Amino acid sequence: MLNGRVESPALTHAAAPGVGRILRIDVREGQAVVPGQRLLELDPRDFQPKVDQARGEVDELEAAIASEELRYKADLEQLAQERQLLEFAAADVGRFEQLRKENFYSQSAVDQSRQNLARQQITLRSRELAIADHKARMAQLQARLSKARANLDQAQLALQRSRVVAAFAGYVAKVDGAAGDQVN
Repeated sequence: MLNGRVESPALTHAAAPGVGRILRIDVREGQAVVPGQRLLELDPRDFQPKVDQARGEVDELEAAIASEELRYKADLEQLAQERQLLEFAAADVGRFEQLRKENFYSQSAVDQSRQNLARQQITLRSRELAIADHKARMAQLQARLSKARANLDQAQLALQRSRVVAAFAGYVAKVDGAAGDQVN
């Protein structure tokens, strides 16, 4: 009589994709399994909130990108108006200075027109900076969106892996855990 032990070179340890509770175990020690057969399932409620949170971050950033595009388009449309207002303000200063020399306007009216010109110059410069900064803001939002999408992919993968299946045909050697146990 010959005694021995048969071992497979293919051995795997089923592991949880994160912290969660075992919802059900579908196999027992010594049971034969086939590829794709469910071995155990973790409670999806431990993983779904992370998917929802990651999806929310993606949606928020997509909305921010759409908003930035609208803002940029409006800035471009208003730039011509801002330039025209600057020309009007400059013309007012020239006109009021001439009228002041002829004693038809007070110095305070001339000073007021100069203040309006300075304000309009600041407004125009702010609009030009907003337009110039658009590309950088978009790049920043796109980078954050890429990161958020990667987080969503990871969360969805963890949720998918919360349902542990056999990678190949074989026998279950050991079951460490029971329904309701928290695993890591």
